[in-house]
Amino acid sequence: MDAHHHHCHAEGEAPDAGKLDTIPASFSGTVYTCPMHPQVRHAGPGACPICGMALEPLGVPVDAPTEELIDFTRRLSIDAP
Repeated sequence: MDAHHHHCHAEGEAPDAGKLDTIPASFSGTVYTCPMHPQVRHAGPGACPICGMALEPLGVPVDAPTEELIDFTRRLSIDAP
């Protein structure tokens, strides 16, 4: 029987630590980060190298509807009785 191994990283430790912040000093565009790992910062959308979650743009107000929310709401209203 295989045992499930959960890999926890102590604070400050992460796999591929050199790839967590890929923003050049002169970058002026939208920075994307992981909601669970704010140390992950990229110059475009993608997946978190630690947990695989979708990176989200920094600076977007929490209450502002995102394309994902708009799409989900549209699909929910179509499927609802």
